[in-house]
Amino acid sequence: PWPMGAIIHECGKLFKIGIPSQITFSITDNIEPDNIVLADKTQLFQVIMNLFTNALHAIGDSPGSISLSLRTGVIISEDDLSILLEPKSYYILAVKDTGCGIEKRQLSRIFEPYFTTKSTGKGSGMGLAIAHGIIKNHGGEIIVSSVPQKGSTFTLYLPVHTSSISPNNAPSTDIPLYGNETILLVDDEEHLLNIGKKYLTRIGYTVHIEADPVAALNTFKNRSDDFHLIITDKKMPKMSGDLLKDNIKKIRPDIPVILCSGFANESKNIGYDMILTKPVKNKTLGKAVRSLLDMNSATGH
Repeated sequence: PWPMGAIIHECGKLFKIGIPSQITFSITDNIEPDNIVLADKTQLFQVIMNLFTNALHAIGDSPGSISLSLRTGVIISEDDLSILLEPKSYYILAVKDTGCGIEKRQLSRIFEPYFTTKSTGKGSGMGLAIAHGIIKNHGGEIIVSSVPQKGSTFTLYLPVHTSSISPNNAPSTDIPLYGNETILLVDDEEHLLNIGKKYLTRIGYTVHIEADPVAALNTFKNRSDDFHLIITDKKMPKMSGDLLKDNIKKIRPDIPVILCSGFANESKNIGYDMILTKPVKNKTLGKAVRSLLDMNSATGH
């Protein structure tokens, strides 16, 4: 059992870290603090992160907004949703965006494996299929509504667990920081490279650092299958972080790339999987890395 509200707010903290400046984010929680859900916490994080990432992609480089809301509701036998859900109480979590929306003819296929509305190289189509499977396995459902050019709302239904837990006995909802994957860290400031490597190595990762983005690209070309995630600065001599990211994505479109830059609020930051504004705290970086790696694993990459 996990406190549902705490999970949502932990996700909200992470969203605020990585959201571009042209997109506004809001969160509304209308449940009691001790309401709990019987769910695999890591899988639930993956689902919510997937929906948030899809919302970011739907808005792209344009101004827009994303909202996350949580409430409880009861499905009764007369409701249309009773075809999909047992009549009882549910947590209702909605992720709403003002992005490009989804065409009506595509809505019926949105949860099919390998079906994607994204352009080539932007997604495998596995994310929503796996998210839907996770929620179904927890006795819930995901419903999507969308209007082209106006936005989409993905609504999660998860059964309410009737007993409560004391806040003192509540399990921690922190995203686990530790891992054993291999990361390529690129920054022209040597001291930041050393700090980043020291911290990420301490929490279990293998870290290859490069101060020269051209050398970093060559390293990736020669060892592309060795890396699980890229972290790059934006403004560097010889090659920008944007160009480095584009070249890396041409080689391996699936690999997550984090932009970690003092210029992260500039408008043209599309194509990154997460954006962090310097200075970045170690724990913030650790959470971002772990959440992206977990989400990438959930989509089958």
